[in-house]
Amino acid sequence: YPNIVQIVGGALASTYELLLTKTKVDVIFHGESERNLPLFLERIEKKEQYCDIPGISYFNALENKIVKNLPVVQISDIDEVPYPAYNLVDINKYLIPVQAMLTGYAIVLKEKRYQDVIQRMRSKTNFVPIVSSRGCLYRCFFCYRHQVGHRQHSVKYVIAHIKFLQATYGINCFQFCDELFNRDPKWVMEF
Repeated sequence: YPNIVQIVGGALASTYELLLTKTKVDVIFHGESERNLPLFLERIEKKEQYCDIPGISYFNALENKIVKNLPVVQISDIDEVPYPAYNLVDINKYLIPVQAMLTGYAIVLKEKRYQDVIQRMRSKTNFVPIVSSRGCLYRCFFCYRHQVGHRQHSVKYVIAHIKFLQATYGINCFQFCDELFNRDPKWVMEF
């Protein structure tokens, strides 16, 4: 599909030089893309240039070099970010059988103190991963870190998100995929 603009983001963005020189990827999004991706898509649709959009890198064929633009401004209050657009995908493809998840915790499954939790989980069929925060406080040299600091949704936002998934899709089991879910003990206890 030579006429399709291929974009990449997330952790893969840390390999942007390799992707832009060795693959057919056209644009790399660094960091959060809630603000710059809609602008990019609008420009693509109108067949306009996108080279000035912050938070992207691309290969400039005229100058035969990779260009990495200034970073995109991070969202300070992540409660402003809407829930993922679950209606745009077949959510059943993203549900994970609880039994598959429990298999990964074989050692814990043997401990008596967790048996009541395990039994309650076995009564559920599927779970969905959700995220209640973004970022990390640390700057490990091996990490792809594109975001500065750690920002967490409010407890109210997370509970509303869970209730939305329960009411809309009948999902009653969740896995938090945050890098630092328990960073703030006060937040965890309120949750």
